Amino acid sequence: MLATETRESLGPSDAKDGPSQPAQGLPAPSDGGSGAALLRARADLARSIACDRLDVLAAGPELGPAGPDAPLPVRLAAWLDRAAPGGLIALDRLPPEAPAAGRLLSIALTRERILWLRGAAAPPWSEAERATAAALRTAWLEAALEEAEREAARNAAASQQAFLMAELDHRLKNIMANVQALVRLSRHGATSVEDFISDLEQRLRALAAAHGLLHRSRRQGAQLRALVALELGPHAARAGGRVATRGPDMLLRPPAALALSLALHELATNAAKHGALSVPEGRVWLSWRQGSAGLLLRWHESGGPPVRAPQRRGFGLTVIERSMAHGLGGTSRLEFAASGLRCTIGIPATQLAPVA
Repeated sequence: MLATETRESLGPSDAKDGPSQPAQGLPAPSDGGSGAALLRARADLARSIACDRLDVLAAGPELGPAGPDAPLPVRLAAWLDRAAPGGLIALDRLPPEAPAAGRLLSIALTRERILWLRGAAAPPWSEAERATAAALRTAWLEAALEEAEREAARNAAASQQAFLMAELDHRLKNIMANVQALVRLSRHGATSVEDFISDLEQRLRALAAAHGLLHRSRRQGAQLRALVALELGPHAARAGGRVATRGPDMLLRPPAALALSLALHELATNAAKHGALSVPEGRVWLSWRQGSAGLLLRWHESGGPPVRAPQRRGFGLTVIERSMAHGLGGTSRLEFAASGLRCTIGIPATQLAPVA
């Protein structure tokens, strides 16, 4: 491209009167910080650097390719990119292969440059002028970095918002699916409309209570002891010490907390209606421990009416058996012993959250 370029020189008609104008293409200064420094540097620039041509004119990719007919700033910037791609360049004599003659001062940032061109008879660039150009480049770089940080923060905020909206949509769908299952299965097990409404309300309250625990922990998980107290507390209060629990505290991930909450609700409700807690002599014992495979819970009733295996599988059995196996990859086993109902629930270690 250099072989076809026209080398331009400066004459008396090229001189410009008055102070230099603010640089085109620089980031807009903000009220403070690096933007204020950029604004001060621009003011110093206008007072300190006197130019004959191209005074404070930015040359960047938006001006188009550096062909033979391109504006002089574009051709000068393209030549500098090849010959001397430094940040600050002060040449008191342009070489013959340059597309213009005279004295050139340039600062560069990424793919943009700001150029000053004087005639060969003008004074060389002074130390003050070079220092002013260097200060402008520093302020320009700081402003560009600050804008890049703001843009990165905006992008991160937009990504976080998109993630939260997707997570909210996912959770709402899961809640609606749980509610639909509660309605459908409660209908099958109810003997009257009143029973259906009562059972559904209790199950929805149990589900809402588990979600409340998760919300208070910012969806990180639910404390097992708090979950047990939430589901068994009302029954324990009425039973007068006939409900005993024992086990270490641990954190359950949200899917396990919701599934276990419904399972404990069904076990406690069944015990109060038909099992050990339906008679004064009955007792309930719930214990759990953590092993290498995960969490193992045991529910044991005694002193209640004789137990018989049900003729049909109602909602409670479905919740206890399916929610653990299908939703969590865990296990559940119900034993209808004559002395009292027994239930063993296994929750895999992947559903246990680390305690902060």
